[in-house]
Amino acid sequence: MGVSPQQHERESFRADLDGNVRAHALRCAPIAEALSGATRASRIYGIRRFFGYFREAAGAGWVLLGDAGHFKDPAGGRGIGDAFHQAERLADAVGDAIGSDVRLDHAVAEFGRWRYRTYAEYYGLAADLGVAGPIAGIVPRVVRGLHARGRIDGVLNLLSHRASVLDVLTPARVLGATGGHLLRAPGRRHATLGELGRLATTEIRRRNAMRKPVFQSGPAPRPVQQETPEPELSR
Repeated sequence: MGVSPQQHERESFRADLDGNVRAHALRCAPIAEALSGATRASRIYGIRRFFGYFREAAGAGWVLLGDAGHFKDPAGGRGIGDAFHQAERLADAVGDAIGSDVRLDHAVAEFGRWRYRTYAEYYGLAADLGVAGPIAGIVPRVVRGLHARGRIDGVLNLLSHRASVLDVLTPARVLGATGGHLLRAPGRRHATLGELGRLATTEIRRRNAMRKPVFQSGPAPRPVQQETPEPELSR
């Protein structure tokens, strides 16, 4: 079980780590129910700071899976699931190529291109979910609209790689949610349109970066683990 404290809670977590971890967890009713009567069996560890990265996914005779190939903000909760997702894809890719070095190298190279095309978008999504402070208000407004129409499965599909970001946050849904909010809160017109502009600018910048990736070379910085976490929320 893990929690993500905000930056302003740093000192309170230092003063009472166990109490604050429990208090955070118990705010969520399903987790509170699961923890009912439970006792802590190990030390509490925290990641003080971490660095996201993409490495080249494959080359002649080698391939990287999971965090070895890329690491993103853990707020999306997809690290282990993504490693299995990549392993399944790789197994299918190389199954028929084993026995031929040329075909095998071609298969892992294609896997590398697939890995980047697929995961660059989710890398940005995880960064948005983990950013300090509230996420863009447009996003929860779209999600609330999907929930009201019985379409919340689209969000779950997004988090499990069965849908892309633009499959869920379509331009029509984003503009519809923005227009509805402007009608309900006309006094926030400037702030709402500014938020929409920042969201669009960020997405365009990311899409442009995806066209020509620059991979990290050499070992990635290791996250600092400690018993008393010092939250570092800048990404």
